[in-house]
Amino acid sequence: PGAGQTVTARIWVPSGATISRIHLFSQGANWNGWYSNSVTPTANGWATVQLTIPSNANVPLNSLGLNFDLSGNWSGTIYIDSVQW
Repeated sequence: PGAGQTVTARIWVPSGATISRIHLFSQGANWNGWYSNSVTPTANGWATVQLTIPSNANVPLNSLGLNFDLSGNWSGTIYIDSVQW
């Protein structure tokens, strides 16, 4: 993604998952970081997370990723349906 663009990720969270929040993040060419607002997922459902890259961001980006906060121990699989910008 480039400066000023919005990145959207769609994630499936299975039942039994202890994922309490999901963030989308990115780091620019000079390693400045940006995080999306957190999304509280619904178990056994889809969560959509969006991040708008600042218009003054130093591009190209070094990384784009997802961060999951857990409310307890959990080991399992989540599914990323799409990432688009």
